[in-house]
Amino acid sequence: MKIIFLGTPTFAVPSLEKLIEHTLVPVAVVSQPDRETDRKGRLKPTPVKAAAEAHGIQVLQFDNINKHTQALEQLKPDLMITAAYGQILSEEFLRIAPVFNVHASLLPAYRGSSPIQAAILNGDKKAGVTIMKTVRAMDAGDCILQEGIELGAQETYGELHDRLSLLGANLIVQAVKDFALAKTVYTPQDANLVTFTKKIIKADGRIDWQESATTLMRKVRALNPWPTAYTYSADVGGDIKIYTAKSYSAEEFKQKLGSMSHIDCKNAPNSAGTVLCADEKQGLFVQTGKGVLELLSLQSPGKRVLSAQDFLRGCKEIRSGSVLGS
Repeated sequence: MKIIFLGTPTFAVPSLEKLIEHTLVPVAVVSQPDRETDRKGRLKPTPVKAAAEAHGIQVLQFDNINKHTQALEQLKPDLMITAAYGQILSEEFLRIAPVFNVHASLLPAYRGSSPIQAAILNGDKKAGVTIMKTVRAMDAGDCILQEGIELGAQETYGELHDRLSLLGANLIVQAVKDFALAKTVYTPQDANLVTFTKKIIKADGRIDWQESATTLMRKVRALNPWPTAYTYSADVGGDIKIYTAKSYSAEEFKQKLGSMSHIDCKNAPNSAGTVLCADEKQGLFVQTGKGVLELLSLQSPGKRVLSAQDFLRGCKEIRSGSVLGS
């Protein structure tokens, strides 16, 4: 069976590697053009391109794949597989051969480009992967295989991304094997349950301290490692990135104060964004619109990521009563 694999970032690499492991080696791999550069300004291959070349597989790269359908038709594929490829496919392209897509959500929930972040932001208990047949409408094709996993209470986007990429790799191998045996089952999505996600941009990381501590903790997790949650500090003269955090209800924080009796933070102003406690031993706690957020690891402009305790040892400007945000 002739397979063409289309993918670009690290999410797609386990799917390609797993296909090769099961002797389902693609006749060609298609990836987005190389755009990232190293420190010397040299173009770096996309993660999928690097993986394919390591196995001696032909790699094709197009600015617009829909202008090169003839090149792919000449390879006479029986099946094409996409995994975070990054381009919209035309009707003409979809007529070349069936296309199976590895999508990181339990469709019909979270169609679009940021399903992993959406699951964390919405406080879902479960995430998952769907293998679906690609059609012109975004992530609207019939489901082929689907599997969910429990989402860890403190799991970050980066951690969940890696787990789902491995799950997707196992599912796509099974989907290809079923296809080869004409055993594929196509299940239409329930249109009443469809939800969409949006593209994540850097500005989404800005912290609004009026939001609840629970919401902000989810944001910190969902945007780690990129674009990272951040807040402005006039005391340090720039944005502070927040990599990990913990939320407390008002009552939980009152109980926490009992073990911090030597810290004079009970009388600090309690408007959203106010630092309630900045102590090198106890940590860094900030008032939110509802509850308190403990900042566990942070990064000042041009500095390394540090624990809150190490951060405060090197940053004397932030103290109880400081106000974060702009």
